[in-house]
Amino acid sequence: MTPFQEQMLKKLGGQKVCIDGTHGLNNYDFILHSILCVNEFGNGIPVAFMFSNRKDTSCFELFFKKVKERVGILKPEVFMSDDDPAYYNAWTSVMDPAKNQLLCAWHVIKKLQEEY
Repeated sequence: MTPFQEQMLKKLGGQKVCIDGTHGLNNYDFILHSILCVNEFGNGIPVAFMFSNRKDTSCFELFFKKVKERVGILKPEVFMSDDDPAYYNAWTSVMDPAKNQLLCAWHVIKKLQEEY
């Protein structure tokens, strides 16, 4: 996390925090997990990253603990992620629960298309 990313997370982390994993970036099955905040213009600001070959609660807890060491406890109004409960379960065990938990629109649309 750069000093700018730390500053942005401290400034915007009480509003909206989004996290997502990007698969298929290399031949080693590593996943890029990104935390983003949203600025006043609605733009996503990437504030922290983790490469991992795992996507479970204990892995995310370690990631969020490292973030917490830099910026303290965050309690966002909105926490947005995919439908994997590991992200939010890890978040609430390390940080305070968000007031609202939302699913990423892309995942909602994908699920609707699968069902109907």
